[in-house]
Amino acid sequence: MAVTLEQITSYLEQNDLKYEVDAENQRIITGFQTENIEDFLIVISLGEGGEYLQMLAPQLLTNINDAHAPVLFKALLNLSLQTNMVRWSYDPMGREICATVELPLLDSILTEKQFGFCLEALVRIVDEIAMPRLKTILETGIDPAEEEIGERLLLNLEETYPGSITYIEQALLRRKSLAESPNQQPATENHSSSSNVWQKIWNVVASVKK
Repeated sequence: MAVTLEQITSYLEQNDLKYEVDAENQRIITGFQTENIEDFLIVISLGEGGEYLQMLAPQLLTNINDAHAPVLFKALLNLSLQTNMVRWSYDPMGREICATVELPLLDSILTEKQFGFCLEALVRIVDEIAMPRLKTILETGIDPAEEEIGERLLLNLEETYPGSITYIEQALLRRKSLAESPNQQPATENHSSSSNVWQKIWNVVASVKK
């Protein structure tokens, strides 16, 4: 059983949500004011004669920095693994990140509870879970979730082997001292890469020790 624009607008009205109807393109535009997105627009579209429903949050992030893109895309894949329903996409032409929830209805009906659940999931996951993390990546090039994973690993290591963080810290200090020694040979590319890895570990150890 196909869903109609009138049915969608009735669900929005029952939840006191403002909207605009684009009947020609079989879509409805609504929006929210949220903590991390000033103007959170959502485009609700019907396809296949009303047998297919899509909720699209467009232009969540624009003008993606190429230098930070690999970290950003990795985080989006991780978000897809950690959360349900929301699908992430990147438009290389517009250089923007979007999020969608898609629901094939076919011969099923769309209840108000189903509609509300999908809409709430899209808003909550994007605004509360994804945007703070993604904004940090765009600003710093560092995924805060990866740093949290490192901290948890070290804390688990300390619980299993008490005092181990102190030994790691001492080893890192020795490596740092050797790297800064004037008698050291010029760093090679591999050594530079290794130094970056140890620096990341050092940062995590330092944060856990605080």
